[in-house]
Amino acid sequence: MPNSSSPRKRVLIVGLGIAGMSSAIALHRAGWQPVIVERYSTRRPADFHTSFDRTGRKAAEKLGVLDAIHRRTPEQRSFFQVDHEGQLVPVSRSTTKASDPAIVLRSDIENALWGAVDGTVEVRFSTRAISIEDGSQGLMVLLENSATGERSEEQFDLLIGADGMRSTVRRRVFGPDERYLVPFDSMVCQFDLDEPLEGVDPNATVVMSETDRAMGIFPFSDRQPAVRFAYRTKNVNAQVGQPPIQILREVFAKDIHKPVVAQALDALERSNIYLFDSVHQVHMDSWRKGRVILLGDSAWCLTLYSSMGTSAALHAGVVLGESMERHPDSMEDALAAWERKLRPFIWGNRVLAGPLHEWFVPSRPLVTSAIAAGWKVSETVLRMRPGRKE
Repeated sequence: MPNSSSPRKRVLIVGLGIAGMSSAIALHRAGWQPVIVERYSTRRPADFHTSFDRTGRKAAEKLGVLDAIHRRTPEQRSFFQVDHEGQLVPVSRSTTKASDPAIVLRSDIENALWGAVDGTVEVRFSTRAISIEDGSQGLMVLLENSATGERSEEQFDLLIGADGMRSTVRRRVFGPDERYLVPFDSMVCQFDLDEPLEGVDPNATVVMSETDRAMGIFPFSDRQPAVRFAYRTKNVNAQVGQPPIQILREVFAKDIHKPVVAQALDALERSNIYLFDSVHQVHMDSWRKGRVILLGDSAWCLTLYSSMGTSAALHAGVVLGESMERHPDSMEDALAAWERKLRPFIWGNRVLAGPLHEWFVPSRPLVTSAIAAGWKVSETVLRMRPGRKE
């Protein structure tokens, strides 16, 4: 534990998301004084489908928030594939195990973290870093409150950019987005259904994978399922900012005869809350430069195809706090140890995202046919199991 008589080092954390709050909790426990700045005027929890595995759960436990995370994993789960005619073909069913990745909303994790941050860590809303100067006199940051226009220059010992894939901190300190963003030539749209789809079990996972386009329906135990549309495109810039329903009706025109697709598109047209964005990873040789580091999507962005974004953010915050505790007298050694321990974990999950992307949104007809054949085998095995319910 840090020496209680020594002054607390100050860390500025840009971003009130999972990565930012995880880092704040871990560093506060390591004897630091975190200050989180958030550009919005209030918290904006993201009610989108995600999951966190054993790594994430272990990190949440170390942060003291695991029991506060509301989990929404259905007890009984079935899996259906949508065939070319639009029929739902059963391919598996299972009972949830304790070792399975937990199904949650991002907001479930954010709310739990906020419970540990609120009243313990200083949080400034409507605030952004205007300039960052890391010089011989220390790390000086000019902060601006957008609500009042007030500016203040403050000194910190460390700055953490936890402000997402299109990180402002990364651009200002490390360089332009083009240097680090690696496009997947893919768009994704995710939203929650307002009511059950006709003919679809609300506890079932449903996947349709066609060449260059896909759809998935993911169930929760206590709310309507989430829908994810994804498609490949070489011109993501032309997609961003456009109404997703117009684009998706064109992309999925060949699938409109499938009842589940038609119903999901109609549900999207009724929805006012959705995520529609391009898919990128962030590749960097180092996540640190002087007294500035990046953490979470701003540093690596594993993409939703990896299903590890939330777990990685929780884990990285915990590892950072542990490294600071092990190297209390040398921040340079602590940051080097943090990055050295974390890189193999991030690299492994980053590499897996490519094949998982190909599995969900196949890029060639040959791959599409292979996936369909795999589903057919799964269906046959399921039908042969003793005790199969008709």
